[in-house]
Amino acid sequence: MCVAWAWRAWRQAEYPVSGGLVGPTFACLIGYQFFNLRRGDRFWYENVDAGFSSSQLRAIRSSSSLGRVLCDNLDEKNERVPASVFHRPAQKGNPLVPCNHLTPLDLAPWKEYHSKELVDCEYLGHTYAYGRPVHVSHCLSCRCHDGGLLRCQPHLSGCQHPDHDEHCRLVC
Repeated sequence: MCVAWAWRAWRQAEYPVSGGLVGPTFACLIGYQFFNLRRGDRFWYENVDAGFSSSQLRAIRSSSSLGRVLCDNLDEKNERVPASVFHRPAQKGNPLVPCNHLTPLDLAPWKEYHSKELVDCEYLGHTYAYGRPVHVSHCLSCRCHDGGLLRCQPHLSGCQHPDHDEHCRLVC
């Protein structure tokens, strides 16, 4: 009895927004909460820290959808999903669409192009050939890699060397 009264009282407080089940105040609270959840999630794909380039974000926004995700995970590839998966399927407003009609994600922005040309490394005015070791510190083991970049790993056996430099102070 009490629950029924509370339900009627709530329903009379605000009329639902168009296409919704809740009134404008509660709809605003729900929207604001989702906004804060998305902004506070460091793994949300649109946040700066997620690590996607602008071309990758464009590809995600232009072709990804929950319908596409469902189709990619269905056993039968000739299945049909609603055009808008969050709405009830209907012949006129939201028809079932074959999975092969949904645009797949363009993975070209993720392709990494590696240079075939081997570039020498430079460190403190000296040039080192690709693949050669580079002496940086007794505590770091470094090699010249693709694109002229030094790749280093801690070398803990160098920690016993009496000449401690800035690298040894960080590693040891």
